[in-house]
Amino acid sequence: MRRRKRGESGPLTRRRLLLLAGAGLAGAGVTGTGAFESVTGDRVTDASTASDQNALLGLSGFKENPDSVYKEPHEVTVTNQTESTLTDNRVRSDINGGNGYLEFRDVGESNSTTNKALGDLSPSGSDSFEIVTAPDESGEVTDTVTLEYAAPGDISITVVRDITVNFKSGAQLVYAVDSASQQADIRVYDAVNDVLNKPPQSVKADAIGAKAADFVGDRNADIAFVSRDDDDVYATWEGASGDIALGKGTNPSLNKQKTRLTVGPWPPSSLSGSLVLAADSAASKIVGIDDNGDTDIIANPSDGCGGVAGAKDIDGDGKLELVFVDSSQQIQYLEQDGTTTEVQNGGVGANNSTGFGSPAVFPGSPPSTSSDLLEIPYIDGSNNVALVTYDGEKTVLKEGGAKKAAIAPIDIDGDGDLELAFLGSSNGKIKYVDNIRGETKTKTLQADGSPVVPLERVGLNSKA
Repeated sequence: MRRRKRGESGPLTRRRLLLLAGAGLAGAGVTGTGAFESVTGDRVTDASTASDQNALLGLSGFKENPDSVYKEPHEVTVTNQTESTLTDNRVRSDINGGNGYLEFRDVGESNSTTNKALGDLSPSGSDSFEIVTAPDESGEVTDTVTLEYAAPGDISITVVRDITVNFKSGAQLVYAVDSASQQADIRVYDAVNDVLNKPPQSVKADAIGAKAADFVGDRNADIAFVSRDDDDVYATWEGASGDIALGKGTNPSLNKQKTRLTVGPWPPSSLSGSLVLAADSAASKIVGIDDNGDTDIIANPSDGCGGVAGAKDIDGDGKLELVFVDSSQQIQYLEQDGTTTEVQNGGVGANNSTGFGSPAVFPGSPPSTSSDLLEIPYIDGSNNVALVTYDGEKTVLKEGGAKKAAIAPIDIDGDGDLELAFLGSSNGKIKYVDNIRGETKTKTLQADGSPVVPLERVGLNSKA
């Protein structure tokens, strides 16, 4: 057995927990927040440590939202850092305010449940499970997840955190067409299964959210859109009986032409939950709107704002940044401390729309990076289809041939890798770049055997 050095604390046993309780947790140097929120044993409660790595449970992949959004399926690893064998272990989303929106399963398996028993954990032992969205969920799904680990009669550890997982769906493009019944009529096309749906709407859609997420609390992937017919922000989804007007009002009014908006959380905002994030009509402010139509001025960038594409961690610092174009169509990003940074080589082309999309992890990596990094897709001033990192590393995927309109990262062929969908410059048909950073090819999307020509001013968006 390895001897501990003088002053080294060693693992926390039941006996040591009792000693800590008697001495006082703060006096024993156990402070801060960490992997567990409560520990129960003989007169021991509410202990917490400084970090997950030094806690009674070592947790990997179990950070709380809104700064961490996990892709489905998401793997969590738990390590037993006590000297007891933990035998009564469970993960669930049906207690402590959980709604059963997330489910759990063994790694690589298909059967999932909201209340899953986990295997025994011996001291220093590790075990993993996967988090997936419940069958009726889509978009970004947030729920309260409770971890329970115990050695009966010895120690009980409970962890409660809000976890967000992005539903993995088939490719679904969102766009608009002029139909016989409605101008700027929204369409949702599942390219993998070749299924076209029309969610309900009461007004035309002049700008649509770059992505979908549940922001009105209906457990659906809500599509946000605005219309020049009035000042409201609307939400609709497949299977809805009608759209919902959020009652935005005019203070300030939103930009509804040559722009784009997105849906997502923004932690510094005075509003909570997922917000519609957009530019105001003066192209000077970034505005957030919640599901009640309440408004928050997110930022007043010195160079203005022409549209917003996504709230993502683009620089790998563990915090969300807000990607937007300024009034000169230059890509910038907003940090949570209010600072803005211009993305070098990120000049966006714009005619009837704004040619950029939501940041995403595309196949391969930029040459100067050693790991996956989110890249911002855009159409540059020369009609090239391109990607750019937060620090300005540009990759041209296709030279010329693209309209300067909103574009969408999406797994069109269901192969697990993202493609990049855009509008062709010659005829406005939906095209996409396949096999990014491989033997790149440009293909034309066929819906039910025919090309699709959406409205250029609305461009392309993705549902998930």
